[in-house]
Amino acid sequence: MLRLLLIFLFPLIQLSPTWESNFDVAKQRSLKENKIILIHFVKKSSDAKNNKLEKAIFDTNEFVAYANKQVVLLKIDIGIQLHPENEKQYYHNAILIERLNNKMLAPYSILTDAEGKILKRWNHEQSMVAADFIKAIDESIESNKQLLFLLQDADFDDDLLIFGPKDSGKTYLLQALCNLVNNNGKSSLFLPMKQAIKLSADILDSLEAIELVCLDGIEHVIGNKAWVASGGINSRVYFSVDKGRSWQIYNTPILQGESTTGIFSIDFYDKNNGFAIGGDYTKPKINSLNKITTSDGGKTWKTIADNNNPGYRSCVQYFPNSNGKKLLAVGFNGIDYSSDSGHSWKHFSDDGYYTVRFLNDTVAYAAGNGKISRLIFK
Repeated sequence: MLRLLLIFLFPLIQLSPTWESNFDVAKQRSLKENKIILIHFVKKSSDAKNNKLEKAIFDTNEFVAYANKQVVLLKIDIGIQLHPENEKQYYHNAILIERLNNKMLAPYSILTDAEGKILKRWNHEQSMVAADFIKAIDESIESNKQLLFLLQDADFDDDLLIFGPKDSGKTYLLQALCNLVNNNGKSSLFLPMKQAIKLSADILDSLEAIELVCLDGIEHVIGNKAWVASGGINSRVYFSVDKGRSWQIYNTPILQGESTTGIFSIDFYDKNNGFAIGGDYTKPKINSLNKITTSDGGKTWKTIADNNNPGYRSCVQYFPNSNGKKLLAVGFNGIDYSSDSGHSWKHFSDDGYYTVRFLNDTVAYAAGNGKISRLIFK
């Protein structure tokens, strides 16, 4: 009878998922066990929608067996209340929620690597079974592996635009590219535009010396139209009328062909009139083919003030309310001013800066070389 009893009891064993509650612990396990992290946000343990979800996916033997091999599980309660006995957990959850789920969605799941870089998100608006959820995880991991493999030998002297639907992994891919470049002994910068537009211009300090700069979320730039300039082997201007959903590419006559050359700054006074400046920062005295202008929204460009200073400059800006006539250019070897749309220039300071932004038509702030200065124009 004992043997029969054991035979009948064995199939009834239910595996239970092991959920961590601290991201640092999950991160350590992820690195040690070479697993990804699945973060699941809930409001409270009694939430009916979440209970149904966990029963359909996370509590199944199929998913638990898969997670034991592939995934570190982390559950975060966004409805936790602050009490003396849980103060540490409360603030831990608050930080993670602000970083990864600031809309306070629940139930809500995010797939990340050990650094918290997002691979995929689920808002669970549509019901799923364990097999479909596991398949989605595997596909996300594999697709990102393939993209990184293809980009390992990419020539970063050129420019690359990555676009796709919301939550399709673009941010993760850019972050992974930065890690890849850093691991190969080169320099990189990941710059999320949603946060960058709230900061001062000094965040752009020395960008020309960085080998890979990844701009994430350019749709957060004010206005629907966007111009992006590239340097290096091919120095071109990218133009979008719909915040980056589609792009047109225009060639320019600016100095290019080397990784140290090309456009380093571009500014538009209005939808038609724009100015770009750059050159070769290893040969800053070269003052030909380093200044270009457009009057048709960037479709065509022509050189201006050739063989006249300034030479290499890293930033150019139109003066507000100047009818597109006044320009200010800065670089590590000085500041220059034009009152005729860039046809002629006056050098008025040898102080080196990397970037400049106007507060109004009489005050600008320049940054670089470890300093920020206010420039006053009368």
